[in-house]
Amino acid sequence: MNIATAALFLVLPALCSGQATVEAAMGIGNAAAATGAAAPKVSKGIGGAIERLNGTLENAIKGSTDGKAPRATTPPARKVATAGVKPATVEKTPAIEYESPTEIREGIDLAELTRRFGLPALKISAGGDQDLYGYVAKDGTSVDVSVRSDKVVGVQKKAPATESVSLTIQ
Repeated sequence: MNIATAALFLVLPALCSGQATVEAAMGIGNAAAATGAAAPKVSKGIGGAIERLNGTLENAIKGSTDGKAPRATTPPARKVATAGVKPATVEKTPAIEYESPTEIREGIDLAELTRRFGLPALKISAGGDQDLYGYVAKDGTSVDVSVRSDKVVGVQKKAPATESVSLTIQ
């Protein structure tokens, strides 16, 4: 029984892959034959368009007085009536400046947290009514804020890593 199972899983895929290869080659051959018949018609169509364009250009050159191709002229610019129209003004909205996340303290409610410190860079739902918010200060300090029932219940600050790694090759 084990030999039959092994043969089924080892020999059968090898036999089937040969069949798939033959069928793929036949499909490619049929596709090439189908598009090959249309190629001369496309070639004739493009050639005819180029011949007509060439004839038009030759007629334009023969029609000019000096025997040179006529210069392309640009149509005159149109004047647009602007009487009584004021130019549009775009007002820039000032950038919102939030407080540094290092100032977050326990006991702040969620509405005040987002109003004063903005949206977090990272928010993880811990399930139920508990979330973990991640803020990053401009100096690189990361601040992890635990929020439960829309209140800050914990704040953990991590200073940015200042260690550098140096390699010595001997």
